[in-house]
Amino acid sequence: MDALVGPVLARMDPKVQAVVERRQQMHGDVQARIHAEFSFTDDVVLLAVGAECSALSTDTWGKVCYKCNFAMTDFVKRSVVTAPLHIGARFVLNAHFGCVPPVKRTRCLQGIRAALERGRSSDRALFCGVSQSSLRRRRARPRSANGGVSAPRSL
Repeated sequence: MDALVGPVLARMDPKVQAVVERRQQMHGDVQARIHAEFSFTDDVVLLAVGAECSALSTDTWGKVCYKCNFAMTDFVKRSVVTAPLHIGARFVLNAHFGCVPPVKRTRCLQGIRAALERGRSSDRALFCGVSQSSLRRRRARPRSANGGVSAPRSL
C-alpha cells in the first residue's frame, strides 16, 4: 500500500498533506501513513484517510485475498465508518481511542472461566485469552505512549 498511496496523497487537500509531512518529520514514515490494515483470521479492518484511499485500500486488500484464495468476512459485516468494530473492539477514529464493550469483555471472561472449570482450553478461551492479554498490555503502557489516552474507564 505504501507504494500505491503516493499519488492519492498528492491529490489530497494541502492541509492534509502538511499534517502528514509534519507527522513524518516528528514520528517517522510508519506513523505518517494515511492507511493501516489489520486482520484477525477472516475479520479485517482497513483504516484510511479519505474516500479515494479507502477505495484503494479495499480494492487492494480484496485482490490480494482473491489471489491467495483467502475467504474473508462476509459482505454483511463490511462497512465504511468512522468507528469500525473489529473482533469486538470499537475504534473511534475521530476521537483517537478504542474500547471493548462490557458485553464482549464479560463474554470473554465467562469463556475463560468455563474452560478453566472444565480443565481444558478451547478455541474460544484461547481467543479470549489473547484478547485479555492484549488489553492488559495496552493498559500497562504509559499514558504518553497511547496518545494521551490511558484506557477506557469501563475496563
